Amino acid sequence: MQSFEWLHPILTPTFKLDWLSNFKIKDVNLLQKQSNYQTSIEQSMDYVNATMQKIMQTENLVWGIQQRKNNQLVGIIKISNLNKKTTFIEFINDSLSQIEQEQILERISPLLKQLGCKNFKVIK
Repeated sequence: MQSFEWLHPILTPTFKLDWLSNFKIKDVNLLQKQSNYQTSIEQSMDYVNATMQKIMQTENLVWGIQQRKNNQLVGIIKISNLNKKTTFIEFINDSLSQIEQEQILERISPLLKQLGCKNFKVIK
């Protein structure tokens, strides 16, 4: 599988999707705490590092979801099972509406198809 470097940032009219390593760790930590994950800054750093390793190994795609109007980190989207029959898409730690999620899915679906992903399943 090819490098994922070309897959960031991704822009929609409302959001910017980018690697978690491009966000301030305090913002990732705040998002995790808002989602009832009691994590320390160190645990958030470990999470970001582990996530980036999975991206570099082309195992998963994970982007932070940032509102373009105020640059606030509002969620995380994880794409897994990339080399399998069905690719899973999961919105994590987000407060996005169904319409906002669909806007993101509409933008990333063609990119995932370029990677060879054919069937997508959104998991909750």
